[in-house]
Amino acid sequence: MGDPADLQAPTPSGSLSVGDVVVDRYRIDAVLGEGGMGIVYRAEHLHLRKLFAIKVLLPEWSSNPDVVARFEREAVAAGNIQSPHVVAATDFGRLPSGSFFLAMEHVDGRTLATVLEGGALDPARALHVLRGIVSGLQAAHALGIVHRDLKPENIMLIERDADPDFVKVLDFGIAKIEVGAGVQGDAKSAPLTRVGTVIGTPDYMSPEQALGQPVDARSDLYSVGVILFEMLAGRRPFVGGAVTVLGQRVMGQVPELPPDAAARLDPRIAAIVRQLLAVSPENRFASAGELMVALDECSKDRVQITPPLPVRPARESLFSAVQDIARRTVTDPRSLLRHVTRRRMMVAAIALAVGVTVIAVLAAGGRTDAPTAAATGTGFASAVVPSKPPPAPTPEAEGSGDVPPFANLPPPPGPSSSSARPGSSQGSRRTGPGGIYIPPPSQWFK
Repeated sequence: MGDPADLQAPTPSGSLSVGDVVVDRYRIDAVLGEGGMGIVYRAEHLHLRKLFAIKVLLPEWSSNPDVVARFEREAVAAGNIQSPHVVAATDFGRLPSGSFFLAMEHVDGRTLATVLEGGALDPARALHVLRGIVSGLQAAHALGIVHRDLKPENIMLIERDADPDFVKVLDFGIAKIEVGAGVQGDAKSAPLTRVGTVIGTPDYMSPEQALGQPVDARSDLYSVGVILFEMLAGRRPFVGGAVTVLGQRVMGQVPELPPDAAARLDPRIAAIVRQLLAVSPENRFASAGELMVALDECSKDRVQITPPLPVRPARESLFSAVQDIARRTVTDPRSLLRHVTRRRMMVAAIALAVGVTVIAVLAAGGRTDAPTAAATGTGFASAVVPSKPPPAPTPEAEGSGDVPPFANLPPPPGPSSSSARPGSSQGSRRTGPGGIYIPPPSQWFK
């Protein structure tokens, strides 16, 4: 939660020391941070063996009724909000020295302010952090609790459930609890800020808050807009002293994101930023829930772009593919069975039909320009002849012992009478040019 060097910082005079036990159950282990009104310690619960953050008011402020009332207001607010994105308060009381203490959930991480020191965030990361902030505000606003001091220093990013940017909203010290809210107790009975009093951090407060006017949940949404602008642009929308910033915020136009930041965003996100930073509360989102719906719409409508399917060159037409399959099937019919799939069954059937048709045409016409192919060992050969009849063999060639061309081969012998089936005849066997035997389709894959 803090820099390791801070854990060893000496404790101020009149405050707790490392090793002290608070109300018989919290043992102080280290100093986590120090402000103008109090100190935050890390402590271990002696019975639960669990770490807590103990916030203690400095003695000089513990006698101020308004400060004590605000301190109690923070305890009530943080103790009633049920959200994983809000640091929960678990205990409140007074020390023997007269100082008041508040025990809170201990979180170990980095503030958003520390993260933003490295510049703008990636848009996806910024929106993820934003959703955590808005989720915590939804729970607070549902109870009528307005934070009034949202800023990167009060946003803690911790690692939880494999999420390195899990949001924890903290410090409800100046929260406003509206009358009639769902908070139990007397903490809501009287307002602690008089009309006209300015309270908060100038760089992040809404125009109405800066003018000391009454605020509601929409004031927190303006602060969210400033935080979102800073996460996306790497700087705050208004720069200068408190008076300058107030004039820019109240009298100026709604700030626009820098062009380089806007170019990386969905235009709807830029529109959300503009609506959050509207000068008039009526022009902002009506609630944190309405803002969350707008963020959900952006996520839901995001279209995943997929690359188009590759287009085959013109020369790789269906006819070329069929020819290729037919040629490979004629050479090795069994290879079709090894590579064919259900999606290719139709193409394979067409290829076989084309192959049979080609063979039949060759057998009938006896002419082709295709190259000569040898017969395979399956009993299925392609019938091919040269485009011109071969020359008659000379006496020298007849006696040379060379293998004669296909045209001079004798036809294969017919089946013997003992193996012939009834009704079959020698003439029923189909032959191609040169008497080459063409088996029936039923024999192609045997």
